[in-house]
Amino acid sequence: MIIRTLHREFSLHDRFSITKSQFMSQALGKFRRFYLVHFKKAYVHNQLLLRTGECSQCGKCCLLLFNCPMLTPSGLCLIYNKIRPNVCRVFPIDQRDINEVAHCREKCGYQFKGHLTKDTDESLNA
Repeated sequence: MIIRTLHREFSLHDRFSITKSQFMSQALGKFRRFYLVHFKKAYVHNQLLLRTGECSQCGKCCLLLFNCPMLTPSGLCLIYNKIRPNVCRVFPIDQRDINEVAHCREKCGYQFKGHLTKDTDESLNA
């Protein structure tokens, strides 16, 4: 990873560069997803019930913050139908994840019936 502090830009891989705020947003998103998958399983389960659509296998979620080592040069996951980590299986967990993919100039194949509300946001803090 190349960090250019003078230009406030991070070049994370060959495909695109992101600003410092995008880098921080993606880092927080990675941490948030890890936390939810391991410690807020009921929230994840409820969100998956609201999720519709299917994975378009665009690979953009595999490029958030860094390139996933399981991503092939052609953009396919080597372990998609085998031993994918839970955090990958349940992506996107909520609308925030879809918004993160949208910042990478891609449209996720999934949608949510209802967006994050104050009630679901409070359940995260419980």
